[in-house]
Amino acid sequence: MKISRLLIGLIVMLTLVFNANALVDVNYKLQPTNNAQALAFNCLDTSCSQVAQFGGSFPNGQFTANGELTVRFPSTLQQNGYALYFVAQGFLPSAWHATWNSQGDSSIYTTSFPITLEKASVCRSKVDSLRVVNDVAPNVPLLIQTSTSLDANTESAFALDPSNPVKYVPQELADYYSAKTRVVTQVVDVSGNVVFSETKDVNVLADQSVPVEFTWTPVDTGRYAVLVTTEVVDDQCESTEKQSASSFVTVQEESKNNLCYSLVNDLEANSKDAEAGDSVSATYNLISNHGDLSELSTLTPVPTSVQWQVTRYDGTLFEDATGKTLVEAQEEFSANPDELNPVQHSFDFTVPSDGKYAVSVQATPNSALCTNEVQPGMQLVSFFVKTQSNDATTHKVNFELRDQNGNAVENAEVLLNSVSATSDSSGRAVFNEVKSGTFFYTVLHNNFETVQGSLVVNNQDVTIALTLSAKIVSPDLFITTFFVHDTENGVGIKGAKVTFGGVTSFSDEFGLVRFASEEGWYDYTITHSNYLSREGSVFVLNDQTYNLGMERISGFAPGPRIVKEKSMNIGINSIRMPTAFEVRAGDQLAITFSFENNGNENLKGVKATALIQELGVKASAGPVELSEGEHSREHLLLDIPENAQSGNYWVRFTVSKDSLKRVVYREITVK
Repeated sequence: MKISRLLIGLIVMLTLVFNANALVDVNYKLQPTNNAQALAFNCLDTSCSQVAQFGGSFPNGQFTANGELTVRFPSTLQQNGYALYFVAQGFLPSAWHATWNSQGDSSIYTTSFPITLEKASVCRSKVDSLRVVNDVAPNVPLLIQTSTSLDANTESAFALDPSNPVKYVPQELADYYSAKTRVVTQVVDVSGNVVFSETKDVNVLADQSVPVEFTWTPVDTGRYAVLVTTEVVDDQCESTEKQSASSFVTVQEESKNNLCYSLVNDLEANSKDAEAGDSVSATYNLISNHGDLSELSTLTPVPTSVQWQVTRYDGTLFEDATGKTLVEAQEEFSANPDELNPVQHSFDFTVPSDGKYAVSVQATPNSALCTNEVQPGMQLVSFFVKTQSNDATTHKVNFELRDQNGNAVENAEVLLNSVSATSDSSGRAVFNEVKSGTFFYTVLHNNFETVQGSLVVNNQDVTIALTLSAKIVSPDLFITTFFVHDTENGVGIKGAKVTFGGVTSFSDEFGLVRFASEEGWYDYTITHSNYLSREGSVFVLNDQTYNLGMERISGFAPGPRIVKEKSMNIGINSIRMPTAFEVRAGDQLAITFSFENNGNENLKGVKATALIQELGVKASAGPVELSEGEHSREHLLLDIPENAQSGNYWVRFTVSKDSLKRVVYREITVK
């Protein structure tokens, strides 16, 4: 499977607004991936719905292989600020509104800021407006040997957050904002035989829907079920839930006479953003006629009896898991105004709880003219209802921060999905009104190493206790970083010879070179065979970065950026542990482990393992075979010993094939 780059607006994309004294060079540190891209624009209005070319620059380029991207903002703030985008393969896009500036100061200042890229936990692509139509006469049943159109609108699994202040979606990032969706259409006869099947993959932009068309030519008369199923097959989704729509149709001989029939099409449950307890509206198109199919001019509209029902949906047509219908009703409609054009009808219902449901409509002609054969029309669509969001479903997330001696850590900044809180004198940082879901956190403090991780809120308050490690910093030495770049295009220069205080080193592939020194004045010189040399002096008082441009010698042009080739062809896509921070001794820890063949050769015998060394427990899956670009999702269960002590443990995840190996660690809490 080819990995598609789709990133949805489903991700919460927050505003980043800083005061007027903010620094200019911002080093964004992206987690959990190293390979990412940045894009920026000037906002032309307060909602960033109209943009212009970015007034700043990317000193190290717009792509990264080490997880860091530097954005240089103009010293004077552009009136409406800037739209800033971070995208990476397999993750949702992150869009920000920024107002970094230095009030016109031309000096180069630096700072850093963490960016957490996320995946969608569950992706669904709703089927709308399923239509089964006779191509010759759309208002009559299907006829043998007549071309038949099977059409359905497929909604994007991704939706833009209306509260996000950045409204503009760049055309060049359309792939990241689109959901790759697989649409499968099948026609099944009464014996269960599949007489027609076709699959199409489509990319659907966030908040959009696209028509997906198939053509089927019936060969035999009889009763058939038409089933359209959608599945989001995108590496930005940790999991997917299929959605479907069905129609039941009868294929007739062209010479059929004295027939009464009903056709139901375009059934749709308008359930977008519906929550438990909400009213949902369903619409459908209906036409019922009596007449001779060989003489279409003799068709006569007739009244119709309609029965609709709502059931919990487990994949069985028109029945829920218990066989009990949740909502149902019977309605009578008079004949349509004419025999050619269907009429739209609607009904409302309330679903009491969250979950997957199906709404179905069966229409039957009801007229004294129907003395011979009566052919009903039927259609079904599935839909999802979310848990109701109210104050009762929000919770507190408490962080308790200690140093290695057990002392409370005050004034640490804690980011929970980019929402910030500061720890108090007791080392506590509290987030209120947090809904259930998976969240990423980052803990920042000048005197301690940065800590990152994830947590799950599942219908109860969560407390995370963390021990911060002190930074190992020499009080006598400071780091001076030179970014050596081409003055014309801002691209870093590799292999520039830099002498600083008598010590010589060479810039790396990104144009960076670093020196450690004590406080004081130092002279530097920079040379390169393709550029004019430059020299100067700096006073070292703390850690500092200097951006030094070099002018090309006439006749030379900068070479291409060097991109490191992949050194491994196995990658870990995602790890889901819903109860990672609330598992108890004696429980089983459920894990969904997704990994992928990133190389260009088929792999046999790939194994996946989860191990907690301290508890002596292990779970494995495989061996599995992965073709080029193919991924596998395995479900593991780790048995937590009954004598396990409360505390935090590291789970070691390994995916391997002979000498190829990828290892990551995730933390869990045993209560």
